[in-house]
Amino acid sequence: MSLKRFVIAILFILAICATQVFTQEGTKPTVAKGVYWSDSVTGVEAYLVPRMGTNSFRLTVISSKEVKVTYRTRINSVEPVVKELTPVATSGAGVRYYEFEHYFSKMTIWMGLEFIVDGKKIPALTRVFYDNIFEIAPANMYPEPK
Repeated sequence: MSLKRFVIAILFILAICATQVFTQEGTKPTVAKGVYWSDSVTGVEAYLVPRMGTNSFRLTVISSKEVKVTYRTRINSVEPVVKELTPVATSGAGVRYYEFEHYFSKMTIWMGLEFIVDGKKIPALTRVFYDNIFEIAPANMYPEPK
């Protein structure tokens, strides 16, 4: 009788394992392309990834120092947009997550990200993206609003 219970228990466990394996196969994560840049002087690392199916982006900044991020663009090349991004989440290891929206179009063909570390603007971290996040423009191509 105990051998019969043992075999039933093993078959039951195998059935549960097989169900979990088949269930996990259908839930593969979506892989997105992103961009990475860093500054060795300040030790700041930045990862920018488009959020799938939206006009928004997730920016992950890793730094042991205080970092402020400013998002810039212009609408119709005349209306400046300047937003200081606020982290949506942080981790104790100096990781900050930002989320913001930008739609690359004829009206907003570029966007820029500027970084201030310990109160100083860091030109090495400034990035201007033209038409998508995989096309980088010179940082001075789009001047700051007066």
